[in-house]
Amino acid sequence: MKRATILFAFALMLAFGVGASAQTFDGEWSCEYALWDDETNGTGYATIGVAVLGENQFVAMVNDDNPSYYLVPYSDADSSSGRMVEVPYTPDMTEYSTPWSDVFESIELNYALDLAVNVNSPNPTYIYVANNDEDDPVITGPGGNILVYNFGLLGLESSEYRLATGDKLWAIDVDDSGRVYVTTNNDDDPVPEVVVYDNVVNELAWSDQAQTPTPLQTIAVPDTGDLRGVAVNSDGSALYVSNWHSKKVYRYNGSPSEGYVLDDNFVCEVTDSADTLYVQNQYPGPWGMNLMTDKGLLFVAADYDFLLGDAYKYGSMFVVDPNTGDLLDTIDVAAWNYKMADGSYYRPSTTSPGNMGGYTSTYNLDFDDAGNVYSVAYWGWTVEKWVYSGELPSIEIVGVELESRETTPNEFALAQNYPNPFNPSTTIAFEIPEPANVSLKIYSINGELLATVLDNRALAQGAHEVSFDALNLASGVYLYALEADGVTLTKKMTVMK
Repeated sequence: MKRATILFAFALMLAFGVGASAQTFDGEWSCEYALWDDETNGTGYATIGVAVLGENQFVAMVNDDNPSYYLVPYSDADSSSGRMVEVPYTPDMTEYSTPWSDVFESIELNYALDLAVNVNSPNPTYIYVANNDEDDPVITGPGGNILVYNFGLLGLESSEYRLATGDKLWAIDVDDSGRVYVTTNNDDDPVPEVVVYDNVVNELAWSDQAQTPTPLQTIAVPDTGDLRGVAVNSDGSALYVSNWHSKKVYRYNGSPSEGYVLDDNFVCEVTDSADTLYVQNQYPGPWGMNLMTDKGLLFVAADYDFLLGDAYKYGSMFVVDPNTGDLLDTIDVAAWNYKMADGSYYRPSTTSPGNMGGYTSTYNLDFDDAGNVYSVAYWGWTVEKWVYSGELPSIEIVGVELESRETTPNEFALAQNYPNPFNPSTTIAFEIPEPANVSLKIYSINGELLATVLDNRALAQGAHEVSFDALNLASGVYLYALEADGVTLTKKMTVMK
């Protein structure tokens, strides 16, 4: 089928004590159903996104190629039923649309590429859409809005909230506090960013468009390219971003209040390709992502770039260790379609088989509380539900825990780690007399960089402590170096096993 050459490079996990080696996947993934691709239960056209509120309850987002998009709610869904509204087959805007509107204005869904919901947030039925309001497909001007809909008993309705970002938007996610994370891809700015906004209560610009929103954080990623996926854990301390062009997934540690730093110990890159497929010099890359927070599992959809034909031979969802980037398991969508269609990647009819989408184009995914995965088949015009036959393992998402207390130190100081010698963890304490960007790095005695504990992290004046785990280090003497405002302090520490 396809060559199994996904490269999830394994870095030294010096800052973490949790890895993939103890995690096992002893079950199999299978598609339980895919929505019929016809007028009775279908979405009507190419389906690019899905947001799940509960088992068999979700909202599909559709590109009807006008370039307007629309939303279709489902409840108690299976392949043949569950659609809550009438949707024309291959509609145009004169037939069907779902604009966001209030008393004063109406905003059509244009080039909306992702949507999100968080059932654990203060607003568990709010659907957030990363919209681009320009009619020009290049979207050269401002106009990006985060539009908020409410999923009710009768389907979707506009909420009172929208946020005018002024950016070209792609991916979106929401944490348990209702904070919203979006990725930008502005044509006049070659560096893509992740922007974090406060929730609809704390940020006045959600309900008062005369206000200018103030981002909590703006994070520039290290490579150019489309940021097609973003995922965040419950409290926003671990943030994941996929870059389709660089084929990488990045992890950032921090918080919406203190800021984020790139986690150099998380290494995840998609380098897989179908056996005989090389289309327009393109290889598949990571698209939409989501974090199954109760299990600590990162799911990454990977596929080609809006390609047809031979591109159906590829399309996968990867289960990734959230701490290391290691590949744990694969949902091979293309292989499943090939099997269900008896040697073809195409669904033989619009309704059969009822457990394959066909035309493999796995761009986005979400899941319910039972651990079932819902993915889209963009060219299959459908949403698929995937179930697992075993018990999904759990991984604790760990990061760099920093304890701080307010003091007024007179000087920049680095204390001796304690305990010392140690096995496997130790605490490193330091003081900074004024706010500064601080780096803390671990080196071999010969000066080789082994781990980055803090990477240019913005810290307040005071005393700080951070834990370092040397699980993968051999016994010996190492150096730890603290740097802030051009000043570097270094001390030795001893690992004894």
